Amino acid sequence: MRNSKTIAFLMLATAITGCGSKESTADYQRTVEVTHPVAIGNVYERTFTGVVRDAQEISLGFKTPGQIEAVYVDEGDYVRSGQIIARLDDSDYKLGVEGAKVQYEQTKREVERLKTLYESKSISGNDYDKAVSGLKALKVQLQSNENKLSYTVLRAPASGYIKHVNFEKSEMVDAGTPVATLLASGGMEVEVDVPASVYMGRNDIKSVTCSSAFSSGNQTAMKIAGIVPSADGSQLYRMRLAFSGNMPKEFTSGLNVAVNISFNNATSDSTGFILPMNCIYEKGGKSYVWTVGGDSTAIARQVEIIDIGEGGKAIVEGGLKESDNVVSAGVNSIAEKEKVKIIGKPAKTNIGGLI
Repeated sequence: MRNSKTIAFLMLATAITGCGSKESTADYQRTVEVTHPVAIGNVYERTFTGVVRDAQEISLGFKTPGQIEAVYVDEGDYVRSGQIIARLDDSDYKLGVEGAKVQYEQTKREVERLKTLYESKSISGNDYDKAVSGLKALKVQLQSNENKLSYTVLRAPASGYIKHVNFEKSEMVDAGTPVATLLASGGMEVEVDVPASVYMGRNDIKSVTCSSAFSSGNQTAMKIAGIVPSADGSQLYRMRLAFSGNMPKEFTSGLNVAVNISFNNATSDSTGFILPMNCIYEKGGKSYVWTVGGDSTAIARQVEIIDIGEGGKAIVEGGLKESDNVVSAGVNSIAEKEKVKIIGKPAKTNIGGLI
């Protein structure tokens, strides 16, 4: 009898233990951290890294050969449009002009005399026409010599900085040989590689500015000079930016700059939101987030990633609201309609948990 009571007691204890275990499992709730979507509003901004490049590098050379008489610039000098860069010895060219001018003036007086004879019918029209043609040829020769004389002075075709000086005084140069290299002001540009989303949304770009670590946060207005219409191997599009006004002095060729691109949204009630990338998970080739309702139930919400920003942020669309609780940690271990417990809600001053 005592053995029977012992067995019955053990069976009852086992049953109670089993019931307790089932109740404990049923009461378990996974803890999750959440954040809130941040609406991008009517304007949102993207930041990329660009590089200052030489857009217009001009090789300066004489149009005529000769011996350099003087070079007036050094590397790094700033010159203005029309400023003299160098000069050739013009002695022979001056003689050429003087000789052509004497011959032209003499022939001109002769033609004037022949004109009187032609009008009095003392010479034939053919003789007079030959004289006039000869005068025209001498005038062309004189103009050519005067041009060659002017070519002995090399002037800057635009304002900018002298990058290289290749010759010194007394050296001989041929026509067209680069004597100096000029980086024209406004000839600098900024190159930046942007993703397909920026290329596709180029018509919605509101403004573009850039800044450097040396510009004390000052933004320089830019304008889009062009976008290469084909992506490179990294699926990026090369955008060229020109300076809207004067280029800052601290912007030099090869300098890295921050390029800020502001976009206008298509409508005022845009569904675009900013979320941390760790809120998003992939399933079946589609993107989802987990939202937690007032009953603590996790519901999967499909979203579309329309852009990837810096700092691990994504711009998404998908019918979210700023008040939604979006799971930001452990998204790959949650099941549909699972009861979860929210912990670590972001502070009101840290909307979206992005800080």
